[in-house]
Amino acid sequence: MSKYPAKVKPRALRKPIKADATRVERASAANPFFSFRYSYQEMHLAEGRTHVKSKEIRWEDGRVQSEEFEGTLPATFYERWAADTQRFFAEQTMSFLKQFSALLPVPHKDRDDAGK
Repeated sequence: MSKYPAKVKPRALRKPIKADATRVERASAANPFFSFRYSYQEMHLAEGRTHVKSKEIRWEDGRVQSEEFEGTLPATFYERWAADTQRFFAEQTMSFLKQFSALLPVPHKDRDDAGK
Protein backbone atom coordinates (compact mmCIF):
# COMPACT_ATOMS: atom_id res chain seq x y z
CA MET A 1 0.00 0.00 0.00
CA SER A 2 2.98 2.27 0.25
CA LYS A 3 2.87 2.83 -3.54
CA TYR A 4 -0.52 4.58 -3.41
CA PRO A 5 -1.07 7.31 -4.43
CA ALA A 6 1.36 6.71 -7.24
CA LYS A 7 4.02 9.34 -7.80
CA VAL A 8 5.63 9.95 -11.16
CA LYS A 9 9.33 10.61 -11.31
CA PRO A 10 10.37 13.45 -13.65
CA ARG A 11 11.75 12.28 -16.99
CA ALA A 12 13.83 13.98 -19.62
CA LEU A 13 12.10 15.12 -22.81
CA ARG A 14 12.72 13.03 -25.92
CA LYS A 15 13.64 14.57 -29.22
CA PRO A 16 11.14 13.85 -32.02
CA ILE A 17 12.22 11.50 -34.76
CA LYS A 18 12.35 13.35 -38.04
CA ALA A 19 10.72 11.30 -40.77
CA ASP A 20 9.81 12.23 -44.30
CA ALA A 21 6.41 13.89 -44.31
CA THR A 22 3.89 12.14 -46.52
CA ARG A 23 1.38 14.17 -48.42
CA VAL A 24 -2.26 13.23 -47.96
CA GLU A 25 -4.17 13.57 -51.21
CA ARG A 26 -7.73 14.81 -51.28
CA ALA A 27 -10.37 12.17 -52.04
CA SER A 28 -11.54 12.17 -55.61
CA ALA A 29 -14.98 13.47 -56.51
CA ALA A 30 -15.97 10.04 -57.83
CA ASN A 31 -15.37 8.42 -54.43
CA PRO A 32 -15.77 10.96 -51.62
CA PHE A 33 -14.89 9.85 -48.12
CA PHE A 34 -17.68 11.83 -46.51
CA SER A 35 -20.54 13.94 -47.83
CA PHE A 36 -23.95 15.01 -46.63
CA ARG A 37 -26.89 17.06 -47.83
CA TYR A 38 -29.52 18.94 -45.83
CA SER A 39 -32.49 20.54 -47.52
CA TYR A 40 -35.53 22.41 -46.30
CA GLN A 41 -38.57 23.56 -48.26
CA GLU A 42 -41.53 25.52 -46.99
CA MET A 43 -44.66 26.45 -48.91
CA HIS A 44 -47.71 28.25 -47.55
CA LEU A 45 -50.67 30.24 -48.80
CA ALA A 46 -51.05 33.81 -47.51
CA GLU A 47 -52.71 36.91 -48.86
CA GLY A 48 -53.86 35.06 -51.97
CA ARG A 49 -50.29 34.14 -52.99
CA THR A 50 -48.18 31.01 -52.60
CA HIS A 51 -44.99 31.77 -50.69
CA VAL A 52 -42.07 29.41 -51.30
CA LYS A 53 -38.86 29.23 -49.26
CA SER A 54 -36.06 26.73 -49.81
CA LYS A 55 -32.62 26.14 -48.33
CA GLU A 56 -29.99 23.51 -49.12
CA ILE A 57 -26.59 22.92 -47.55
CA ARG A 58 -24.14 20.38 -48.95
CA TRP A 59 -20.72 19.10 -47.92
CA GLU A 60 -19.08 17.77 -51.06
CA ASP A 61 -15.45 17.52 -52.12
CA GLY A 62 -14.30 18.97 -48.83
CA ARG A 63 -16.32 22.18 -49.21
CA VAL A 64 -19.56 23.49 -47.78
CA GLN A 65 -21.97 24.78 -50.39
CA SER A 66 -25.19 26.59 -49.53
CA GLU A 67 -28.16 27.74 -51.61
CA GLU A 68 -31.39 29.40 -50.59
CA PHE A 69 -34.23 31.29 -52.22
CA GLU A 70 -37.64 32.79 -51.55
CA GLY A 71 -40.39 33.56 -54.01
CA THR A 72 -44.11 33.98 -54.58
CA LEU A 73 -46.43 32.25 -57.03
CA PRO A 74 -50.15 32.43 -57.80
CA ALA A 75 -52.51 30.77 -55.31
CA THR A 76 -53.52 28.13 -57.88
CA PHE A 77 -50.02 26.65 -57.68
CA TYR A 78 -50.46 25.79 -53.99
CA GLU A 79 -53.92 24.32 -54.57
CA ARG A 80 -52.67 22.14 -57.44
CA TRP A 81 -49.62 21.06 -55.42
CA ALA A 82 -51.79 20.09 -52.41
CA ALA A 83 -54.19 18.07 -54.61
CA ASP A 84 -51.29 16.27 -56.36
CA THR A 85 -49.66 15.46 -53.01
CA GLN A 86 -52.90 14.07 -51.56
CA ARG A 87 -53.48 11.97 -54.69
CA PHE A 88 -49.91 10.64 -54.59
CA PHE A 89 -50.25 9.71 -50.90
CA ALA A 90 -53.59 7.94 -51.51
CA GLU A 91 -52.14 5.97 -54.45
CA GLN A 92 -49.11 4.90 -52.41
CA THR A 93 -51.34 3.82 -49.51
CA MET A 94 -53.60 1.79 -51.83
CA SER A 95 -50.57 0.15 -53.44
CA PHE A 96 -49.24 -0.83 -50.02
CA LEU A 97 -52.57 -2.20 -48.78
CA LYS A 98 -53.13 -4.27 -51.95
CA GLN A 99 -50.23 -6.46 -50.86
CA PHE A 100 -52.34 -7.65 -47.93
CA SER A 101 -55.50 -8.34 -49.95
CA ALA A 102 -54.34 -11.93 -50.60
CA LEU A 103 -54.56 -12.57 -46.84
CA LEU A 104 -58.25 -11.60 -46.67
CA PRO A 105 -60.98 -14.20 -47.20
CA VAL A 106 -62.70 -14.19 -50.58
CA PRO A 107 -66.44 -13.40 -50.31
CA HIS A 108 -68.67 -16.27 -51.49
CA LYS A 109 -71.57 -15.45 -53.76
CA ASP A 110 -73.72 -18.15 -52.09
CA ARG A 111 -73.61 -16.39 -48.71
CA ASP A 112 -74.62 -13.04 -50.18
CA ASP A 113 -77.66 -14.54 -51.99
CA ALA A 114 -78.78 -16.61 -48.97
CA GLY A 115 -79.50 -13.51 -46.90
CA LYS A 116 -81.90 -12.04 -49.51
